[in-house]
This record gives sequence, C-alpha cells and structure tokens, in this order.
Amino acid sequence: MSDLVEVSIIMPLYNAAPYFKGSVESVLAQTYERWELLVVDDCSTDGSSELAYEYSLSDPRIKYYKNSVNSGVAASRNVGLEHAVGRFVAFLDSDDQWAVEKLECQVNFALRHTIAISYASYIRVSEAGKQLGVIKPRATVCYRDMLYKNHIGNLTAMYDRVKLPSLRFKAAGHEDYLFWLEALQTAGSAACVPSDKPLAKYLVRASSLSGNKFKAAKWQWENYRTNIGFGLLRSSFYFTCYAVSSLLRKL
Repeated sequence: MSDLVEVSIIMPLYNAAPYFKGSVESVLAQTYERWELLVVDDCSTDGSSELAYEYSLSDPRIKYYKNSVNSGVAASRNVGLEHAVGRFVAFLDSDDQWAVEKLECQVNFALRHTIAISYASYIRVSEAGKQLGVIKPRATVCYRDMLYKNHIGNLTAMYDRVKLPSLRFKAAGHEDYLFWLEALQTAGSAACVPSDKPLAKYLVRASSLSGNKFKAAKWQWENYRTNIGFGLLRSSFYFTCYAVSSLLRKL
C-alpha cells in the first residue's frame, strides 16, 4: 500500500456523460486530498471515455482503465480493486456525488475508532434535481441486520483493506448488497459516520436497472435462495422483510 494514498476511490463508468463531470468534480473538491480515483470505463460509447481520459491527464491522482469488452459493474469494480493502493477503499458511481467533507469525516472516524467498515447518510435526488428524501441509516449494523434490509449505501461506504484484504464483487443483481453482506461476515459490524448533514447525493435515474422494481425483486430473491443459500421458508421470510422496508423507504 502507498504511504501517499490513504483512500482508493473506485468509479465504474458506462455512458454517463451528462453526470460524470459532476461526480469527478465532487472528488476533486474533497477537503481530504490523500486519495486516488480509479475510473474503470466499461466500453462507453457516449463520449464518457474521452472525458475520463482527459481528467486522468489533468490530475495524476486520477487513473483511467478501460475494459477490453463490456463486462458489467461488478467486473469493473473488481478491476479497480485489483489496482487500488490505498489503505481504505470507497466507491462512487459516475452519476452520484459526495459532500466536500465526506472523505475527511470518514477517514478521521475510521482511524479514531479503528473501524473496518463505515457508511453515512445520503440524499436521494431525481434527474430534475428534486430532493426525494434523506436516507439516515442506523448507527451500527451487523450481518443479521443486513439480511432484513440493506443499511449500507454503496456510495457512502468505505472499508479498511488491512482488515478486509480479499473482498471482491460477485456478478449478480444487487452486487453491492452481497459485497457488504460478505464484508460483515468477516468484520462483524459496521458503523455510521456521525454528521449533521448527509455526506453524499444519490441520483435516482428513471432508466437505471435498480429502478425496475420487478427485476430488483427477482435479484433479491435470487440472492437469498442462490447466492446466500437459504431454504424456501427462510428466503420467503427475509424477502418479505426486505420488500416491506424498501416500500417504506420510498413513502
């Protein structure tokens, strides 16, 4: 691990030209400066590739990688993980943004309390810029808690590679949920960064895969039955709990 880079930020990129600049600029604006941004381009065709390459030329902390074939978000994040050199790893998609103090608050919190996994509150916004709600997660979460509900927003999460050196994403629906579930099996628990305001902004895109409720439900059912390996009754119980919590969050 590099002594100069404390946080490796992994950003998968695919056809996000209208939003990409805002995401990168939110990283460049961070009050904490010991970071590297690994942009992994999944064969974009809308000009995103050129934008990402230009950013890599303008700031040596920004690294640009391109998949040889379109491989999906899980594979792209894994490419980033293979190249990461920082002690901590954080994730930011190419259409989301961070508050300027996000990394400073999170790194200080993780170091002060020797926490393996941390996360934070965030805002959900529409493509028109309308605030759809604030997600305020619980103070701590364990593996069992995550079976009922995904408490960790991937765009806010960060983990310590010293404590969790071998994490990788699986090619599955809700791959971020499975990633943090596996991380909690090893770490035991995760903690929310205390802050008087949300530290990130999540863009709810009408065209996003996660916006398809039926597909999202199918993914979560497959996670319980196949990826986690629960039986029918146990899967049905947790699936019902997950569906109810997802519905309540959107009310």
